[in-house]
Amino acid sequence: LLARANLALNIFDSAQKFAEDALAAQPDNVEASDVLAGVNLRRAFATIGRDSDRTGTLNTIRNSFTRAVTARKQVLD
Repeated sequence: LLARANLALNIFDSAQKFAEDALAAQPDNVEASDVLAGVNLRRAFATIGRDSDRTGTLNTIRNSFTRAVTARKQVLD
């Protein structure tokens, strides 16, 4: 899966796109949902300390965690 390779290289945008494309083609793709959750979690933690705007950082973290939980829930349902 190209999404997993991009995630390993910390290329979050490409990893997210490939995972979302895989899910669009096959909505029950557990691996793609798992990668998407991982992308969002890693994005949240990568954001810490990079942005001097505290509100923007917190919004990015919140949104990333929300998307990660949603993707992980799809895997478990």
